[in-house]
Amino acid sequence: MKKITLRKKVTGLLLVLLLTAVQAYSQNLLTGKVVAADNDEPLPGVSIIEKNTLNGTVTNVDGEFSITISPGALLEFSYVGYLNKVVEPGDKENIEVFLSPDVRALDELIVIGYSSVRRKDLTGSIAIVDVEDAKTYKGTTITEGLAGKVPGVTVLSTGQPGSTPRILIRGLGHFGNNSPLYVIDGIQTNEQRDLNPEDVESIQILKDASAAALYGSRAANGVVVITTKTGKSGAPKITFNTSGGIEQASKIIPMMNAAEFAELNNMAYDNAGLPRMPGADAAFDPDIDTDWQDAFMKNGRIQKYDFSYSGGNSEGNYLLSAGYFTQDGIVKGPEFERYSIRLNSGISKKRLRINQTMFFSNTSSDNLYYGFGNPFMDMLRMLPTIPVYDNTIEGGFGIGSEANKTFGTNPVALQELNDDKSNTNKIMGNISAELEIFPFLSYKFNTSLELADWHNRRYRKRGLESYNRPQPYDELHENRGRVSTLMYENTLNFTQSFNDHNLFAVIGVSKIVTDWKQIGGSVFDFPKPYPVMSSGTRDRTIYGSDAKVGILGYLGRVTYNYKGKYLITANFRRDGSSKFGPSYKWGNFPGVSAGWVISEERFFNYNWINNLKIRGSYGLLGNSDLRGDYNYTSYINPSIAYPLGPFQDLAPGAITQLLSNPDLRWQSKTLSGAGIDASLLNNSIIITFDYFNSITDDVLVNAPIPWTSGHYGGPDPYSNVGKIKNHGVELAITYQQMKSEFSYDVTTNISMVRNEVLRLSEGYDAIFFGPTKTTVGMPIGQFFVLRTDGIFQNQEEVLAHTDENNNPIQPNAMPGDIRYKDLNGRDPETGELTGEPDGVINLDDREFAGSPWPDFEFGLTGNVSYKNWEMRLFFEGSYGNMIFSNTRAVMERMDDNSNYPTWLVPWTEENQSDEYPRALYGAAAANNVYYESDRWLDNGSYLRLRSLRLGYDIPVNSMKTNVFIQMQNVFTISSYKMWDVVHPGDVFTRGIDNGTYPNVRSFIIGLNLTY
Repeated sequence: MKKITLRKKVTGLLLVLLLTAVQAYSQNLLTGKVVAADNDEPLPGVSIIEKNTLNGTVTNVDGEFSITISPGALLEFSYVGYLNKVVEPGDKENIEVFLSPDVRALDELIVIGYSSVRRKDLTGSIAIVDVEDAKTYKGTTITEGLAGKVPGVTVLSTGQPGSTPRILIRGLGHFGNNSPLYVIDGIQTNEQRDLNPEDVESIQILKDASAAALYGSRAANGVVVITTKTGKSGAPKITFNTSGGIEQASKIIPMMNAAEFAELNNMAYDNAGLPRMPGADAAFDPDIDTDWQDAFMKNGRIQKYDFSYSGGNSEGNYLLSAGYFTQDGIVKGPEFERYSIRLNSGISKKRLRINQTMFFSNTSSDNLYYGFGNPFMDMLRMLPTIPVYDNTIEGGFGIGSEANKTFGTNPVALQELNDDKSNTNKIMGNISAELEIFPFLSYKFNTSLELADWHNRRYRKRGLESYNRPQPYDELHENRGRVSTLMYENTLNFTQSFNDHNLFAVIGVSKIVTDWKQIGGSVFDFPKPYPVMSSGTRDRTIYGSDAKVGILGYLGRVTYNYKGKYLITANFRRDGSSKFGPSYKWGNFPGVSAGWVISEERFFNYNWINNLKIRGSYGLLGNSDLRGDYNYTSYINPSIAYPLGPFQDLAPGAITQLLSNPDLRWQSKTLSGAGIDASLLNNSIIITFDYFNSITDDVLVNAPIPWTSGHYGGPDPYSNVGKIKNHGVELAITYQQMKSEFSYDVTTNISMVRNEVLRLSEGYDAIFFGPTKTTVGMPIGQFFVLRTDGIFQNQEEVLAHTDENNNPIQPNAMPGDIRYKDLNGRDPETGELTGEPDGVINLDDREFAGSPWPDFEFGLTGNVSYKNWEMRLFFEGSYGNMIFSNTRAVMERMDDNSNYPTWLVPWTEENQSDEYPRALYGAAAANNVYYESDRWLDNGSYLRLRSLRLGYDIPVNSMKTNVFIQMQNVFTISSYKMWDVVHPGDVFTRGIDNGTYPNVRSFIIGLNLTY
């Protein structure tokens, strides 16, 4: 090794110092100013970066800057709301840079049905979804990622594998199905579980009649317009995305162990004066201590793999994608799996454009089986003194005994004895051809097919799952079916500009025919374990159904604007439906909206307001969504036998099973609204505000009919008798900022929706459903329960609880029992409610005690990026709603043999609680366990961190590589004690916790590659 001399060291050091000095001397100090090209106003906070370096600065409040740069440097100027600009200063020491407003966002084309319109020309209430943000939530469907992100749109989902979220747009419109219409690449459908989220390019949600009118009767609940990806001009593009992780229950309910259960159960029997249950006393086995949550729950998993290959040029484009998704549940049983393939293509030859989309999916699921039990209730109520497995019981599962009596069902047995599977193959595709007849006139033909074949099969093995329900035979239930929807559409599009006048119009005709067929059967008792229909020996049954329905519609829209600041749109749709009788088949549904872009007026001189538009709309939508396709005619049941003669011999006969209503007609929904769109401070702040009001008239209701009319054995016929009002406000605010290599944006939204029943059928003033009541003047499904008033602490309080005549209201109550409020009674002569106490506690004393509908719902999305790092987080929640907890009622009743939560500390003379009554088993506890009481009502308000994601872009030549880690349903702030605070339900069961599959906490890692 050569020796480095001192002389060489000194020479090297001098050389380094000389080069450093030369470099410093060669750098240039550059000053300048950045102004807006449209109004010459200085722009503060503009990011300025010397390209390919970390050298940068920002402009001051006067738009001025100074920066030291290298010779030949390129400077990149960027500012929110303006187009980026690259400048080469050369030898200049001072420069002035003009940035142009980024109007591309306002010029973006939005699909609103049968045509597109520029974003800035919108007059209806349309939400434009940030698709990439929605995709960050990893779930079965793309719509799960919309929860809390669009004001006025409620997304209620569970964590069950393969489940589809329940979506409401601006509240409830009627008493039936309130799900929106989905339009995927022009194909109208009611399902989106089969759609691969990675295929989605854009989503628009049409909220009002002006926006949705062209879809006619199917748009009464709003429209979700989804456009999938197509190939782009340029070199072929390859993408590969994968992610996977584990899922867990976000909460475990603290339950008593066997010894704690036995102590409380013995107390309940002792207080009732009954012999103790042997399993908790004389026959108590300390070696059996079952944690049913641990036995039934597990870690789930979720995996996704997606691949696409796309490209195109001026004459055509193509995209081929394939996806695989699988989700395994957090409890034994449920799994979901989906394979999907998509082929989208298009060609363009002079005046002719042809586009095609084709999608195939196969979905299969192992379903969570409920049967006569409820797994999420049963793993709470099953006794810890019962083992999971018991070889002395047929089937091999612990179910209880004379020593351990329970109404609970072994949740492990429920899933392992029942093999419940579903499989669906679906094809969705459309072909459209558009011919430019003249530069201002084009004709388009579009046809689509949605075809689904399904097969459901449940085999129940021989064995016992519940002590109270013998199962002598094994059984097989199976059904297969096919549904196809064929659509034809012909439209003419007109586009013309005359100086400052711009006119757009579309007219057309649409025909949709749905053909539905199903066949199925069941059979019991298989001598050998060969479960096919021909092997069963008992109770063979077979059934089938066949239906065809159609809608024919004529549509038209005219849009006009003058100078881009006075906007008006008129829509009209005339629909005919086969679901109504000959006299009422047709309905007419018009809509109109207008807008005024005030910021385009000459008198508007507020430079800090970049865009300001006010708009209003009014329209009418129809609805023909009925259960059943032929409600205007009667059904005859020919399988009735009548006992006749002295020996009561059975004679064949028939009976009317469904009464007809030939006057059945369209349900109509009148919507009106007004809104404001604004962007401020160089488009860094974007605000959207909406007010809406809707009246749904001729609401289709199953009005009850007495059996004396001859109506028996079928559903009550539909009648147009109801009327419902919905109104509310929506607000969304976005703030976005970019500084050097650091950028962030925050979006918050809030919506308040109120509904009110204005009319029910004559002589039918209320709909009761469990603990809810729906009546005129009130919202749908309000909780209607008895009011508790604490707990009697001593006998003196029992005697002091009297009516106006000093008679005890609850004479049989004891210290430790619940005190109820006497709020109502009946007139002894008329039997009508008086509204005055009568000294008796019964169901007449119920009153409205809360609502499942929140006062408001909200969401907050934040995105932050720095260099190659990004972080996304999303909060959502609601305030003011209540939950009726059936699951808590099962655990806290104490009048039957169920396990108890550790928080349950009953009243005793030594511990005179005012929260829980005394432990009491059997009929003696009737006073304390009224089902319909506010004892089971809980606050449903919550704040949830629904998603937290951290990603990093890896610098790789010619390939964009992103890795990320993500948590979903990170935490929930709520006072509700059970698994989840969200309980979708249906119209009348919203907010009722019947053992709902909870949302789950997920830990996910992923990789995205683009080449």
